[in-house]
Amino acid sequence: MVNDSRIAAAQQFFEKAFRGEVSSAIELLDEEVSYQIAGQAAGHLEGREAVAQHLGKLLGLTQRTFDVLQWEDWMAGTNHVAALAHLNVQPPGTILNFRTVYLIEVTDDAKIRRIEMFFDDQAAVENLNWWMRSGAEAPET
Repeated sequence: MVNDSRIAAAQQFFEKAFRGEVSSAIELLDEEVSYQIAGQAAGHLEGREAVAQHLGKLLGLTQRTFDVLQWEDWMAGTNHVAALAHLNVQPPGTILNFRTVYLIEVTDDAKIRRIEMFFDDQAAVENLNWWMRSGAEAPET
């Protein structure tokens, strides 16, 4: 971890969320958090509960195989933190491997106000979002 409270808040959020500790993760979010996923089939979420539901669906669909292979960089500005990550996700029947950029707005009290996500393999993310919207159950392993 780092000394910058904004980067630390973002790192803690993703670490907890990807481990499946969603209730702990959303405590790091501002009550009126905005969560934007880039792409046509993605979407915009408002509020902690909406983010928690999205993360729960994502973790359920991928059977908690949402792994960060490497955090490539963390950058902090005045009000924002940017992170570049290499991810591996396993929805039913496939393995997705892509890089993503997170743009995170952090309040003065180190609460996350906005998260925007951008992907280098938008088609893979569109496929993952289709699975989530379809309500299809992940196959038993």
